[in-house]
Amino acid sequence: MVTAEWALALPAVIVVLGIGLAGLSLQLERGHLQRVSAQAARMASLGASVGEIQTEVRRQVGSGTTVVFYEGASGVSSCVGLRKDTDLAVLGGVAFPLEAETCALKPPPTDG
Repeated sequence: MVTAEWALALPAVIVVLGIGLAGLSLQLERGHLQRVSAQAARMASLGASVGEIQTEVRRQVGSGTTVVFYEGASGVSSCVGLRKDTDLAVLGGVAFPLEAETCALKPPPTDG
């Protein structure tokens, strides 16, 4: 009797655990994307070229990442937005869009 109940409950437990692990995987990927966007914004604020920043982003995150550059509202910061679609095999290959945006202050101009 107990064995039959476990046989019925075990697939549901496995599905719940799989969805939980998929959610955790998405959050870890999102955190990594946020760290890379922060590094890219710092590079942009220090004057790195667009090509250098895109190369570094693709090295860390992989291809298929969209990189957007823009100035902050007051013009004293450089901002970078990243967007990547992540597929989860656990959920049948469903694509989840992950986004991260970060701004970094530009160094003050030197008067001289």
